[in-house]
Amino acid sequence: MGRLLSPHRSKPNMTVSYSLEVANARFGGFSKLLFRWRGSIYRLLYKEFLLFCGIYAFFSMFYRFLLTPTQQELFERIALYCDQFTNTSFIPVSFVLGFYVTLAFNRWWGQYTSFPLPDNLMMAVSGNVHGFMTSHELKKFQSLHSDFNKYWIPLTWFANLASKARKEGRIRDDVALRLLMDELNNYRAKCSLLFHYDWISIPLVYTQVVTVAVYSFFGFCLIGRQFLNPEKGYKDHTVDMYVPVFTLLQFFFYSGWLKVGELIINPFGEDDDDFETNQLIDRNIQVSMLAVDDMYQNLPLAVKDKHWLQGNFSIPYTISTAAESLKPAFKGSTYNMTMSAEDFKMDQHVDGPLTTQHIPLRSYPSDAAENLPEGQGVLWRGSLPLLNDCSSSTDEEGCIHAYGNDVCVLSLGKCDDEVWSQREQEETMTQAAGENMSSQQAG
Repeated sequence: MGRLLSPHRSKPNMTVSYSLEVANARFGGFSKLLFRWRGSIYRLLYKEFLLFCGIYAFFSMFYRFLLTPTQQELFERIALYCDQFTNTSFIPVSFVLGFYVTLAFNRWWGQYTSFPLPDNLMMAVSGNVHGFMTSHELKKFQSLHSDFNKYWIPLTWFANLASKARKEGRIRDDVALRLLMDELNNYRAKCSLLFHYDWISIPLVYTQVVTVAVYSFFGFCLIGRQFLNPEKGYKDHTVDMYVPVFTLLQFFFYSGWLKVGELIINPFGEDDDDFETNQLIDRNIQVSMLAVDDMYQNLPLAVKDKHWLQGNFSIPYTISTAAESLKPAFKGSTYNMTMSAEDFKMDQHVDGPLTTQHIPLRSYPSDAAENLPEGQGVLWRGSLPLLNDCSSSTDEEGCIHAYGNDVCVLSLGKCDDEVWSQREQEETMTQAAGENMSSQQAG
């Protein structure tokens, strides 16, 4: 893979990072970021902003000092006409601009996540594949003709070499070969996706629509937002402020929004916040060579750690975070929920065989079985994974079926011996039929 340094760039830019400055929410946290220049919207927009201010000042001076009264009246009519379009939703700048920047941002992040990293592949190879192309391989690569991009050819060589290595026994089993091929396919898929991001751009017509919408809006603002003579009594022109503060802010927001879309639509350029492609390539090569060459079979001595004989131990805390270890662990929002006896009352119409009711509860009176009305059921000290049918033992008074600390109360009045006898017969017949089928299959 070739280097991506531009001949006119003296040193590589670094992506602007401010994660440490916003690690904690505090008063004026974001305000400190407003005074940065590198990577800021000021650096990106100041030329367009100064141009807009200059053109606006020109029309203002032209209206005030160079026009005759008749010409001023005509200019004022034009200004009022333009102003009615800038103060309405006639030009949907917010809609088209917001949707465009969202689309560009998703594309920008998708390109970063598509950047192929060899980490998983190098871990799977573990010392048998080298990253640089030899001169012989380069000649072979150049001799292969294709009308399309040929980035996939070395990956095909890798797949063939992996298959050959498996036949020669240098790859221990098919599982390892499958792991290599899966990681290779993931790597190739990211290369392909990145290539398609470069090939397929956001439709040009959409970029043109957004640009024309923003520029035409502020083109009308240059005339329509002029301060007219307040003595003539025009609506909303009672004060002559000379400097259109809110119009300039509006230009800063909308044009800055458009500049953000322009910045992130292709993150492989030389803007302050573009991806550090060279650094990523250097990192990939260095980490790959370190993993497959220097670290191959170069393992640290395996020794018992200092907590080897300790059943329970705690990790060290700093003084400022020691109090965190005293806080109870979160066990669920309903972990300490209690319910009264009234909450257990349920309407259950029993027309068929015996059924069970399961209700999770952390604490329930020990005499629950004695006071349980007919047609209700309780799971005492239970949990959701233990909500299964109670099919263990039963007492004659309350039909209680116990599983250690978990108790299911079955209630249909008193336990009916005929019902239990019928269920036992059904289970016996089902078990016998299963054994008979197994024996037939074995025969």
